[in-house]
Amino acid sequence: MKRLCLLSVCFLLAVAAAAQTGVDGSILGVVTDANGGVVGGAQVTVINLDTGVHKVEISKGDGSFEIAPLPRGYYSVAVSFTGFKT
Repeated sequence: MKRLCLLSVCFLLAVAAAAQTGVDGSILGVVTDANGGVVGGAQVTVINLDTGVHKVEISKGDGSFEIAPLPRGYYSVAVSFTGFKT
């Protein structure tokens, strides 16, 4: 089993995406490995820390993902993929 650091996830919290209403936003980004290679097929899970509501998305072939709509709040983000630590 490869010993790689946690999948590095570059993401932008785009709560301002709906700045006019101020209630919905999204989390988007690209899943990469420790060497900067994109990881398609990774499971990205976001959990609202206040409500416990979670959403799951699978990254595309280019590693990109978008989870929306999300109400304003604090979220944890976890990424998992076979052969890598979550």
